Amino acid sequence: MTPEKTPENFNWIIYVSVIGLSAIVGFVSFVIRVKAGHARSWNIVEMIAEICTSAFASGLIFYLCQWRNLEPLLTAIFSGIAACIGSRSIMFFEQLMESEFAQEREKS
Repeated sequence: MTPEKTPENFNWIIYVSVIGLSAIVGFVSFVIRVKAGHARSWNIVEMIAEICTSAFASGLIFYLCQWRNLEPLLTAIFSGIAACIGSRSIMFFEQLMESEFAQEREKS
């Protein structure tokens, strides 16, 4: 019998890959915004914010997928998508959690 998955018993490689790949996606997103003229290339603060937002959004979706016991490949796909859309995925996560807690309140 395998132990239940919790954040404490994940392998460190999983964390590095999720956050690392998300940071790369955030950097690419920043480069795309610079090429489109929406950001200045020398704006380091905006670049760091884009990287952190992507990594944070991807981490949230990663934990949500683990909580829902989704397959690892599906978890990777959703985490990558969340990193690409950054702050919009954080708003989606907030709406999802609000609806989940509303359903739990109705049950009790």
